[in-house]
Amino acid sequence: MLRQRGAVLVTALWLALASLVCAERLDEATKHYCAGPCSSSGASASLAFSLRGSGAHRELTYRLTITCLPSQRSGDATAASGAARASAASTPPPPPAVGAVLLQTLPPAVFADIYQLDNAAALSQGPAAQLFGPVDVESIERYSQPTVLAVLCRANTSAAAEAKTQVPPSCTAGAELVVPLHARYPHPQHAARQAGSWWQAALSVPVVTELAPPLVLVQCPGSSSGSIGKEGQWQVAQLEAEALPQPVRWERPAGNLQHGPLVAGGTAAALLLGVAVVLRALCRPLGQESPAQQRRRPKRD
Repeated sequence: MLRQRGAVLVTALWLALASLVCAERLDEATKHYCAGPCSSSGASASLAFSLRGSGAHRELTYRLTITCLPSQRSGDATAASGAARASAASTPPPPPAVGAVLLQTLPPAVFADIYQLDNAAALSQGPAAQLFGPVDVESIERYSQPTVLAVLCRANTSAAAEAKTQVPPSCTAGAELVVPLHARYPHPQHAARQAGSWWQAALSVPVVTELAPPLVLVQCPGSSSGSIGKEGQWQVAQLEAEALPQPVRWERPAGNLQHGPLVAGGTAAALLLGVAVVLRALCRPLGQESPAQQRRRPKRD
């Protein structure tokens, strides 16, 4: 009982430390893109994200829609009228791009392989990404740190809206992003005893990890921030209140601590059996064939 209480206390302290480290990583990421504390942009965003697949290797899917308000776009009437005259004499200019960065916090139980993400981005098979915090892909959950994954994207607005002679009241851009994630081996857990379910003792213990919604940073066309993607010039988008995303749950199997004696006994028995086989082979006289070799030898007439 005392051991279980001690384990619970250590786990609580470890989770508290992980949450502090996660907050520091998120603060580091926001300062990287906003050059200080991020301010609200006035742009609104609708976000839906979910996990696809099963097991320890899954994909996190984002469906993002950004609406840039007039204050976030070029409000210069002279520039708007000049663009309208130019579009009447030539082909319409390409639709402006809306930049977005999703700052996704990852607990120690989940990690992203930055080399896998960079390779997919280089082959145009995934979005560009940046990772804040150290990652050891071979480490288990207990010895890992939380990280923050920055997922970048550029989404074009509607060309029809930009071809108007007046500056439209708002512009909307959407994007769908897919990011591969991986789960670490969790620490063994104590199974909850339930009456009438003896077979539960032979199963693993389910462990649930929650991924919180990401922080959405945007750059709208015509804003004072300059070129899309430039560091230090991003602002926080306001998520729509009626469609706030909920954390996604990732369930993983963990070892049952009640199986410890059985696993230790089986491991010791297998080790002793292997040592006995090796010693028997070493103690056989040189040149003497084993019984298996003698049986395979062809019989002479």
